[in-house]
Amino acid sequence: MLDEYLRRGDVSSFIDNILFNERYFHKKMNHIANIKSISENVLALFIFYSALFQYKVIVDNIYLFDDFLEQLERLYRKIDNYNDLEVGIHHLIGRMVADNYHIKDVLDPDNCTMLLKNIYDKYIENGYYFHGFSSTYFNDLNKNNFQPEVYYNFYDRFEKMNSIFSKVNSNIKIEKDFSKKEVYFTDDFIMGCYYSYFSPMFYTDFLLKFSKKDVYQYKECLRKLKTYLASEFFTKDDKEFIISLIEDEKRLLDDGVNDISIMIVPRKKFNDTILSFDEYLNSDDNNYYDMVDRLLTSKSSKIICMDVMEREKYDLYRFPIPQRQGSIMKDSEVLKNEEIKKNNQMFLDEYGQVSVLLILGSLTILVGVVITIIKFVWR
Repeated sequence: MLDEYLRRGDVSSFIDNILFNERYFHKKMNHIANIKSISENVLALFIFYSALFQYKVIVDNIYLFDDFLEQLERLYRKIDNYNDLEVGIHHLIGRMVADNYHIKDVLDPDNCTMLLKNIYDKYIENGYYFHGFSSTYFNDLNKNNFQPEVYYNFYDRFEKMNSIFSKVNSNIKIEKDFSKKEVYFTDDFIMGCYYSYFSPMFYTDFLLKFSKKDVYQYKECLRKLKTYLASEFFTKDDKEFIISLIEDEKRLLDDGVNDISIMIVPRKKFNDTILSFDEYLNSDDNNYYDMVDRLLTSKSSKIICMDVMEREKYDLYRFPIPQRQGSIMKDSEVLKNEEIKKNNQMFLDEYGQVSVLLILGSLTILVGVVITIIKFVWR
């Protein structure tokens, strides 16, 4: 769906900046309350993919895309708060829709209503819900029908692991009812990316119990889990079983570690979840751009699905998380200051003192100049 945009060189450069330039991703992390373990640049990438998806579904005008990308890059560079960035993107989509219809006066009530109904029709009534899943299962879902929770997994072993924790009266366990054959969809593309990135969530949430900073780093979490299991309450066999299971799940997931995979289904499949046009815009505020923001802001984060879906009833999309050798680029102002420091350091030796040779050389030149002046005066 987004291939025609993702193949563009300017889009690739933008993604590089989002991931590796602090000017683009170093912002206040107050996007969604339960996004705690995600890094800033990856969240910034998910917001970009969401913006791209909204543009494709609502506007999809290749001739306006250059302007859209330019304005989007400006938002990334200037806004330092993820909430405000999303609002800014929604306002930008609103402006693109108006430009697409060559409408300049969005304050006119008739123009405003027409544009908003256009967005509602494309993004809500005929829009999509998203289910993020591990890219490990992409090929299976691409070939076969979708059956919630029916795929290769270690659920029986995770249930046994929970019984081990219960046996020693531990409050640590996997927070999942493995008997339920259901999954969740969301109307928020960003959360779809998030769920895919950390899928399965029950596994990530379990390992995060062993992270003080609520940051998912597998090796660190595993190390602390091993420390916890060193307790006398666990037998040797139980410890080995748990660690083996955690490592096996990690190996299984590593097949899709650098991709985001999302299942997209029409909202009409869950018709009773769609709010009416008036319900979305029921407010005293009649500002066009604020109303666009309300249309594009998530309203349904957990839509339960227990149904089998035939392959032709859903679409699958895969989005890369580019990898790069080397370190993250810093803001241009930071780089400039570091360059100044680097140049200044050329005048310092390793002890932080001015080089004696440099001083002597400077004094020699100074003495020479003074002698020349004195000779000139006394002629």
